[in-house]
Amino acid sequence: MPLNGRLFEQLVTIVPGAVQAGWGDFAENPSAAGAVTPTQAVVNGLPWSGNYYMVDGVHNTEPLNAFISITPPLDSINEFKVETSNPNAEFGSFGGAIINLTTKSGTNEYHREAFYFLRNDDLNARDFFAQTRSPYKANQFGGIFGGPIIRNKLFFFASYQQLIAHQGQTNVLTVPTALQRQGILTEGGQPAIFDPVNGQPFVNNTIPASRMDPLVQKVANLFPLPNLPGLANNFVDNTVNTENVPQGDIKIDYQATPRDHVFGRESAFHKNFTNPSPGNVFMMGGPNSVAFNQNAVVGWDRTFSPTLINEVRIGFNRFNVVDTANSFGIDENNILGIPNGNILGRAYTSGIAQFNISGFSSTGDPGWTDAERIANIFDYTDNVTWIKGKHTLKFGGDIQRMQSTLTNAQDDPRGIFNFNGNYTSNHGAAGTGNPFASFLLGDPNYVARDFVNTVPAVRMTFAGFFLQDDYRVTQSLTVNVGLRWDLFTRPVEKYNRQSNFEPATGLIDVASSSNPGPNVDNNYANWGPRIGLAYSPDKGKTAVRAAFGISYFPDNFGATGETLERNYPLFTISQLNTPTPFTPFWTLSGNGLIAPINVPYTPGGTLAPPPGFGVFYREGLQTGPGAGLEFQHRATTPGQHDVFIGLCRNAWRPFVPGSPTESVVARPWGCRTTLAVLFRGAKYSNG
Repeated sequence: MPLNGRLFEQLVTIVPGAVQAGWGDFAENPSAAGAVTPTQAVVNGLPWSGNYYMVDGVHNTEPLNAFISITPPLDSINEFKVETSNPNAEFGSFGGAIINLTTKSGTNEYHREAFYFLRNDDLNARDFFAQTRSPYKANQFGGIFGGPIIRNKLFFFASYQQLIAHQGQTNVLTVPTALQRQGILTEGGQPAIFDPVNGQPFVNNTIPASRMDPLVQKVANLFPLPNLPGLANNFVDNTVNTENVPQGDIKIDYQATPRDHVFGRESAFHKNFTNPSPGNVFMMGGPNSVAFNQNAVVGWDRTFSPTLINEVRIGFNRFNVVDTANSFGIDENNILGIPNGNILGRAYTSGIAQFNISGFSSTGDPGWTDAERIANIFDYTDNVTWIKGKHTLKFGGDIQRMQSTLTNAQDDPRGIFNFNGNYTSNHGAAGTGNPFASFLLGDPNYVARDFVNTVPAVRMTFAGFFLQDDYRVTQSLTVNVGLRWDLFTRPVEKYNRQSNFEPATGLIDVASSSNPGPNVDNNYANWGPRIGLAYSPDKGKTAVRAAFGISYFPDNFGATGETLERNYPLFTISQLNTPTPFTPFWTLSGNGLIAPINVPYTPGGTLAPPPGFGVFYREGLQTGPGAGLEFQHRATTPGQHDVFIGLCRNAWRPFVPGSPTESVVARPWGCRTTLAVLFRGAKYSNG
């Protein structure tokens, strides 16, 4: 079957009940290299992030955002298996489908293969909005080679594949004209503008140079000049994304005795991805990334008798992506003269802020970039299969030790300025107010910035043990009965850089060696029964199947990261929203960006929330006996602080904030709403 991009993930959608969803090819998703559509799938209506991918029985996903780690070359895959609709108790920690790949092994005969695929733009049409045809060229090549090292004993199999792609894209932007940059807002029937200082209209709809913010001309000149007529969609260009993706696998099989089969495999995957910004490096675009992912396994299959087999797997899965903005390393905020611009010693604040002028294209880069996403999974599995009469019994367990680091910001550490037309309107009257006029005056209606003050080292363990019995009652009826127990330990940080809000005291507790993952307990009640049957009344011509089961999985965006290590004061988001819609509260050159917030803390200690702190809560349900609660603060008085503090607790017990019994209530960790956010300014929090 031809696959555009030669990605095994795309085959999942041929299964009934599967719909394409999830991540496509972008900076943080290296395994989707070459894809033009999402590569995951929603199966039977369950979250695509709940799918469980394996290669040779070893975990093959990144636990934070459910990215697939490696995509073996199609020519190296021996078997592709998708299980939906209640797999047996052997499999846990899933919420959709189990996808297991088995890679090829060498044999007593040498086998070799080479391939080359070329796609280009020779037959492509020009984009309707483009002035020239955007370039496209993809070269994908490689080969496989396998055979004996020692006949009947020792075998090898190797594969290599590389994708080199240049994907053009047409970008249509709205940029300010030469007259607009001079404050002359008369072209094309632009709205009337009023001076927010005195409420009077600007003469000739023109802002005098003396009224312009000293910095805005420098910022305005970062926008490319129009190359098309008009005020909207007046700039077009083609940029070219590039990908260089070499990858390879090596597998050794050893038939030590007629009863013992031992194998080892190492897979490595590298990706270098560039995504240029349109116009220049300061316009919204990117980011770029470099990835190096690995997946390895050592396995031992021992046949004790024709009816008793033991399988052992020890595996390692690594996801490692570093992404950077196109303006990374250029302290453009400082060059422009913005106060509190790029912060010395914090490289992730380099670049330029987002200037979001309503109706115009933006400067800056995606706020989450200039970050690293790393996850290591150490996987230990042992399963026993025992055939006894009409019963096929299988039992065993799987333990996964997880390590993760995530440093991406929530909003943008380089800063955000938003401009709308309210300040330069006649108190909101129709046909008045121009966002670009508000920009020229240097009056944003919204300013935001966040800081990641640590490089977290989160630790967590997934463990599951099961017993499964497939009972062949008659030739027409088979009954499957199983029971599984899963444990997902609370995420803890190696150096106790986590915090949690304690309603009983009104303080923020900082983690310590005696209270890691502060005030959060593990949930040991994840029992998952599985039962199914298959019946054929007419010797196989008709089949009737039914099944029931319970499975548990930690949904993405909260599995082994983005939990208590992203709480105040380790992670802060500062947001300022205008307290009045028509009176400026902040100036670009006078106030600039928000300065870093540094709050000293001691492991095991407590912190008082900032002034004006209060809480309310909302519930979010999870599978199992726990639920997540998010505590947030709302302030309406100018100058007060808004704070989000994440809290995990047991929602099945009565909850009274501040009650003396609250501190002893068990709190399963399984809530994802544990992001602490620090707000500054006057606003309603919109969480």
